[in-house]
Amino acid sequence: MGRGRIWWEPVAASLSLVILAGCAARAPGLVNLSTEEWGRVLRQRGLEPAAVADPLAYTPAMRASGADLADSGSVVERLENLQRALFDKGRFPFTYETRGTLTAQEAFQQRRGNCLSFTSLFISLARSIGIEVRAAVPAYAGGGEREGDLVVVNTHVVAVYRAGDFLAIFDFDRTRQQPVVGARLIDDLRLAALHANNLGVDELREGRLEAALRYLETAVKLAPDFTDAYANLGVARRRAGDIPGAFEAYRAALLMAPRDSRILGNLATLYQTQGQQREARTALLQADIAPASPYFLMVRGDLEMTQGNVEGAIALYRRARSLAPQLPAPLICIAQAEMARGRPRAARRALQRALKLDPGSEEARSLLGRLDGVAL
Repeated sequence: MGRGRIWWEPVAASLSLVILAGCAARAPGLVNLSTEEWGRVLRQRGLEPAAVADPLAYTPAMRASGADLADSGSVVERLENLQRALFDKGRFPFTYETRGTLTAQEAFQQRRGNCLSFTSLFISLARSIGIEVRAAVPAYAGGGEREGDLVVVNTHVVAVYRAGDFLAIFDFDRTRQQPVVGARLIDDLRLAALHANNLGVDELREGRLEAALRYLETAVKLAPDFTDAYANLGVARRRAGDIPGAFEAYRAALLMAPRDSRILGNLATLYQTQGQQREARTALLQADIAPASPYFLMVRGDLEMTQGNVEGAIALYRRARSLAPQLPAPLICIAQAEMARGRPRAARRALQRALKLDPGSEEARSLLGRLDGVAL
């Protein structure tokens, strides 16, 4: 993503084009860089060009395919043709995946990828035929996904063609329910940072911490103001046992987003693991409560559990459940709290509901196993 990658319930895939007026900031200048310019800018940011993939680079074969798929017409019509063709499995067989971030070249060759890969492919094909398409971040905030006791944040990205005061926005996330109502243009280095961030999150999920750290360190060098990448870097460093480094990453993120509930929730979890309950509570109290995610509410509930306030914790878990009824995590939290206060029947009900949402949840099955043989 995203992912990141801050994920939604599946909906039918459809063409997504929105025409907007006056919804973008002034375009940054690091766009369509030559190979030499790309290398020079990366070195200025302390990176070796050979170690950082350009997600928008294209080949002659991609240029030929882009010209064929875009066909003829006005610029916007050709972009519409191109997007329509990319969604047409008869013309361009492509396997959409919610995870797995590829460069435009990789997505073109392998005919698969997530929304960021698909968006990069579209931008690259459009540029290959001389149409200046840009990457942009939607106006709404990114999301997050709970990973054990932490929340991994992500950022979604769309493709944009600007003509005067108008933007044509092309969204390639086939699972997104929230419409794009505005966008902020980003340069190609920022897109490369999003790409590296997504790869870091993927490696984090697989437990490959060394690779995750490498990608996330790259992301923050490419975009030093990339809050979500710093937040993800905090997750990776904490899991790698680098506690001072994790605090440093969260502090860097909070300098840019001092009341972000997702980051403060992660920071509170880190404080809890160090036995610093007062600091954890202070971090949570600093957050913007109104936009708090279900994950933030679960972290607050976890903190209440450590203080022995089981009823307060359950109330927060239920609020998280009401905000995200498709997520099994709040139900698992409820089950753990019900077990703590000696209500196995209620815990079993919550776990059974969690398994209906996610039949493969090992955590829910493990807790059910612990309940086997418990008198109801």
